[in-house]
Amino acid sequence: MNWEAIGAIGEAVGAVVVVASLVYLALELRQANNIARFNTTQQLQARFNEINAILLTDQSLRELLAKKDTLTADEGERLYVFANFIVNVWISVQEARNDDQIDEDLFLSMINDVEVALERWPKIQGQIDLCLARYPGVEGYQIFDAILRRRNSSGDAKQGAAADAD
Repeated sequence: MNWEAIGAIGEAVGAVVVVASLVYLALELRQANNIARFNTTQQLQARFNEINAILLTDQSLRELLAKKDTLTADEGERLYVFANFIVNVWISVQEARNDDQIDEDLFLSMINDVEVALERWPKIQGQIDLCLARYPGVEGYQIFDAILRRRNSSGDAKQGAAADAD
């Protein structure tokens, strides 16, 4: 066997090894991405569980969220702090979706959580608006679309009431 044949065989073996290495790296990268997505999902679900635990154990907060009358300054501050907590969770959800760390179905279910919160606790809308005003750029996030729709529809209703008063 001549040296040229041995060199050609060596190059062929080297090419196969490179391809096998690339396939292995691709599989490892895919697995690492799957693990990262799983961990992100678990972290976000843990944050939602924290909210549920707070609501489960704090009767006065539940009463405050359901209150129909005007809030005192202390109640407004307490509601603002809770609103800030859930807004931060929602921002984390949007950021995870932007980074493709959660899938679309989970993201849509978490958007539904925003809509449910607004339905269940109407007084929180104003506090959420205050929180969002402190985070430039987040109002364009898809997770806050329900908040913007409510704000716009209540603004339309107020404008209509003002026009009726004239």
